[in-house]
Amino acid sequence: MPYDPVAVDQTQREAHYHVIWFGAACSVVTFADAFIGWSNTFTAIATGGAAGGFMLDVSAHRTDDCFQSLSNMGLRWALFSVAAYLFVRFVLNLGDVTYSAGYAMANTANNGERDTLALFWTNIRTLSAFPAVAYCAGYTFARFKDRFGAGSP
Repeated sequence: MPYDPVAVDQTQREAHYHVIWFGAACSVVTFADAFIGWSNTFTAIATGGAAGGFMLDVSAHRTDDCFQSLSNMGLRWALFSVAAYLFVRFVLNLGDVTYSAGYAMANTANNGERDTLALFWTNIRTLSAFPAVAYCAGYTFARFKDRFGAGSP
């Protein structure tokens, strides 16, 4: 086998995996922040860490096939979560359950009267938290699928 000078070595491969797992921990904090609403420096850093995992995955072109298959499963789960989120928004808007984001910004005096479900679905934290957690769940599922026998008949 000829020598490949641009092949991924062991330290580069491990660095990709470490960043993804760090992003997974950060996405859990971001997901909790969507429900709790801490909004402090720690959650801002966690949101950046979750975004960093996505950015590494999308921009990492010098990776091995194993990492690519794991990240493809994670990206599929993340895109499905966005599609499910948009479908729920569609159904809620059809039933006039939610208000538009413009109404929420223009009518600040009556925001207390709004339903908490509507506030949750129009919040950007919700939109950013679901795909981050879904990506990590899909990545983790693909990582441990064969280990625990899910791939065997």
